[in-house]
Amino acid sequence: MARIIDMTLINKTALMCDQDPSEESLARLLELMAPVVEHTARKYSRLTGLELNLIISELEEVVWKASVGYDGRSAFTQRFHTYAKDKEIDFIRYCNRLKRTLCTEVSMDAPLRSAENLSYKNLFEDRFNLEEEVIAKVDIEKKLAGFTRTNEQFGKILELMLLESVQEPNGTKYGIR
Repeated sequence: MARIIDMTLINKTALMCDQDPSEESLARLLELMAPVVEHTARKYSRLTGLELNLIISELEEVVWKASVGYDGRSAFTQRFHTYAKDKEIDFIRYCNRLKRTLCTEVSMDAPLRSAENLSYKNLFEDRFNLEEEVIAKVDIEKKLAGFTRTNEQFGKILELMLLESVQEPNGTKYGIR
């Protein structure tokens, strides 16, 4: 059964809460605002996926903040919704931050869910190390140059054999020198 919201009583209680900020007046205002708070909390809970009790607690704090400085010239629920909009933005930012944190904070040693004996670091393993390739190529060139100086004919044969065996990834042949 839906509770009836008495806007006039809420406005008077909020004004009294501002003029005499006591626990009793705030408790009375929270009691009167409970249907509005619960409705807004359900909406934010659907939007963000956060627990309803957490959102209700935060919105009850918003009721208190909205009551501070309330002068009675406008409807208190309107003032509450204005303050609650800022809290909604905070909820959305919090949820987005949680999503980013969950996506980025995965240990590279953690096992993959889909395969046994595999981890995330295996996915990103560097299969081609350019530095090692260049060092190996320079080493071969030096050895071949030294061999060619002492054995000119055999050195040329080895160069031709090397030219024949070394190919670029696209299939075209290239020379070492």
